[in-house]
Amino acid sequence: MVKRLLIKKLHLPSGTGVSDLRILYKGVELPNYRTMETYMGKGENDHRLFWSMRESNPSAGIRRAGIKTTTHMQSIINEIALSLKNNIKPKLTMDGTGGTYMMYNKQRVCCAVFKPIDEEAFAPCNPRGYEGKLNQQGFRSGVLSGEGASREVAAYLLDSAYGGACGVPDTTMVEASHPAFHNSCDEKFIKDVGSGLKWKSGSLQEFIDCKESSGNYNPSLFPVTDVHRIGILDLRVVNLDRNDGNILVMDLRQRSHDGQTLPSGAPRYKLIPIDHGLILPDVVDVADMDLVWFDWPQTEIPFAKNELKLIFAYDPDKDAERLRKRLLIRPECLRTMRVSVRLLQIGALMHLNLKQIARIVCRSDMDTPSDLETMIKKAVEQAYKATEATSVISTRRLGATMDLFSHSVRFESCVDDTEPGERADESQFADDSSSSESSVASSHEAYSTPQDELSSSSNTVHTASHELKYRDIVRTTYRRRRPVEEERSIWVLEDAKGRPIHFDWDDQFDRTFYSLVVRMFTCYIQQHHPNWNSYPYNGDGDERFTWAARNNFTPPHTDRWLQSSRPQRG
Repeated sequence: MVKRLLIKKLHLPSGTGVSDLRILYKGVELPNYRTMETYMGKGENDHRLFWSMRESNPSAGIRRAGIKTTTHMQSIINEIALSLKNNIKPKLTMDGTGGTYMMYNKQRVCCAVFKPIDEEAFAPCNPRGYEGKLNQQGFRSGVLSGEGASREVAAYLLDSAYGGACGVPDTTMVEASHPAFHNSCDEKFIKDVGSGLKWKSGSLQEFIDCKESSGNYNPSLFPVTDVHRIGILDLRVVNLDRNDGNILVMDLRQRSHDGQTLPSGAPRYKLIPIDHGLILPDVVDVADMDLVWFDWPQTEIPFAKNELKLIFAYDPDKDAERLRKRLLIRPECLRTMRVSVRLLQIGALMHLNLKQIARIVCRSDMDTPSDLETMIKKAVEQAYKATEATSVISTRRLGATMDLFSHSVRFESCVDDTEPGERADESQFADDSSSSESSVASSHEAYSTPQDELSSSSNTVHTASHELKYRDIVRTTYRRRRPVEEERSIWVLEDAKGRPIHFDWDDQFDRTFYSLVVRMFTCYIQQHHPNWNSYPYNGDGDERFTWAARNNFTPPHTDRWLQSSRPQRG
């Protein structure tokens, strides 16, 4: 009876049984078949009992890693800890390039997924043969080996900070130990290799019981809201790998109980995004083939009012500071998010839909920088010229005169060149489109290609869906067969000969850069979408951004905004 009361009062995991607890009195364990009166004398008043969990496997365990967790996730961790003590082993999944383990409760039901840091692709203890050193380039540039776990947690923290609107499952950072993990590694990849078990840090994500992924369905069946919120999340964090396997599909009709039917007009399917190990890169080489939803018909539908409120509520600077305090994420990777959120918000404010914004972010050709990349590069160069008065002298000390604008990448921007040592101001953002008019026009024509006819009729929908599926297979194969080439970070400044230029990204440079880049975004959209005011829009029209005051940003309500907002030279 005492043990049952303990289980109830202490809110122990649901699988905890009487045999899993030990009751100690004066150092002696009380067996279940004896009563308390047998051991407690009648003349004694102080009857202090102690309890503990019975450990049948002391070498296994799991614990939090310093990040605050929700009550729900803490209960999952307790259930896993109980199962590990009862010799229920984690199971390595069949697919994937890194170590991904199914974690079970005492009823042997999977309740979470654990991804150790040292078992990621090209990490020392990778169980699938992709071994290497930590912090080296993996399959994709921009995210190093060992950084995937922090990205998984970052995706949840960013989503949960705004009510979990995008549906990322509960995720936290833990430490776990078990013989089933891949505990051995080559000495050439890590020093001081110890024998035996060790505690592994990694991400723990709640398991979502879905047997199907988006690749098994016609995309036109998915709710517009779900597609939009996943697209918003991917653009916000610059996801390099949103394939059809990491969007789970939950059939709500099959989950209805007692024969209840869904309300009329309610969506049948719900999309759940998982696998966010390739977000927040410092190399923005995301292509349209990396986003499975890029060609879905829902992306051309304007954002709903509640979706716009969500987008405009984002505070990229505050979110970056939140991640910096809780996770080990490089500053340049956090800058990527700060820029992408600004582009998402400005694009939504200027009436662009999800696909139109994604076109700015994605590469149409995998070897050609996207418009977002070129604008970031140009803004970094302009900010350097505006803040470094000794830029030419410093470069001459390196043995060559710097020529930032003869870089191999051809930039298409609306920002004119700024003289070294001169402050950048809004009066310099006129038009620079004369030299790149033909390339801009060809790029715009490529973007305006008609979409697959997915919504004209049921037959057309089925045919187009089949073509999309075939094309995605071809694209995925191309991505896998493409040689892994290291790309330099988008935040590295180079001279004409490709040599890195060292500079301090201080507060002054930070303010100058973001003031430049947000005006580049606005000018770019005005050039490529001159009729943006006529696009469908479901917002209130009085939206404001939290960073607008810091970056001297004024919403472009009219086509003459640039001329009216330029300050006079002082």
